Amino acid sequence: MRNNIIDFIRGIAFILMLIHHIYYFNPNTSVPNHIEIIGKISRTIFIILVGVCMSIFNNNNNNNKYKTSWKTLKYALIVSLVTYLLLPHNNIIFFCVLHFITFSTFLMKNISSNISLTILIGILSVLLNNISFKYLGSSDIINLIFNGYSRKLQPIDIFPIFKFLPYVISGIILGKYIKDNNILPESKINKPIEFIGKYSLELYLIHIIPCIFWMKNKNNYIS
Repeated sequence: MRNNIIDFIRGIAFILMLIHHIYYFNPNTSVPNHIEIIGKISRTIFIILVGVCMSIFNNNNNNNKYKTSWKTLKYALIVSLVTYLLLPHNNIIFFCVLHFITFSTFLMKNISSNISLTILIGILSVLLNNISFKYLGSSDIINLIFNGYSRKLQPIDIFPIFKFLPYVISGIILGKYIKDNNILPESKINKPIEFIGKYSLELYLIHIIPCIFWMKNKNNYIS
């Protein structure tokens, strides 16, 4: 089931992400402050929408409700494999946005209807993000996934669980107040953006290819 408003917003977030990544990965450019802000806005929208969709569509009678999650996991593993083969060890993507979305969906989907438990998990994530792992520097991948900082590893994309899970929680709560309807009028502008949002998963996999080669060239340039 699709929601054209969500597809439109996700499409906007994807376009913002592209703008940020053109600067971030391109070895011939630097990243201005306003581009960093665009990247943060994009990440925030993407992750909040994960929770919104979880909340809106959770009650749908769907025997294959994890179909998209398995697809996302498959794409995440492809990204990890490609970066493992093409990039230096310290730049390998081992927990990007696709890994995070898969993890948070499997973790929260069946309990998102329990608003008290959902809020509790959000509070614990905020506390652990600011108290525990954030200050434990290491090169341990598990620690980085939970939001430690690395002394050596610098993956080109990482979405720590405790840092971003509260955004999913916010989306779940927000989704409780959003009806599953389509009220966005059709237009020549809306439809292409909705298309991008609808196929953002596939487009993400395509766009990451030039990003990886850009990063490889950047590493060669630095070395």
